[in-house]
Amino acid sequence: MGKKIALVVFVVMSLMMLVMLVGCGGNSESRLVGTWEMVSMEIIIDGESHHEYAEGERMEFFSDGNGAMVDGMGHITAFTWTAENGRLMTTIQGLTNVQNYRISGSTLTTTNTVTTHLGTIETTAILRRAR
Repeated sequence: MGKKIALVVFVVMSLMMLVMLVGCGGNSESRLVGTWEMVSMEIIIDGESHHEYAEGERMEFFSDGNGAMVDGMGHITAFTWTAENGRLMTTIQGLTNVQNYRISGSTLTTTNTVTTHLGTIETTAILRRAR
């Protein structure tokens, strides 16, 4: 069970990072640059739904490919990112995750499905551009 939780935390952190990528620029990568606030997150583990979200969680995507994820308690985790063709790749502490993303107005939605020996984990995160 501990390995499942660690994997879920990694996936959640990666999804939060995706949210921060959305911006106002022309190409999809530049549209992600900025600060994104978590609105909701759903995690499905082997068909069982869990809603995870902590007030104050946000992602910051910088134009140089670096970023910062801030959890609900204010702890900051650095990451790197790239985005192309609706796919976001984030690397946190040496672990890389690839997710699908789409931006509609000021809303960023990320999705990911990971199948491991621990089971299938599906995540959907919705973030809103910070004002």
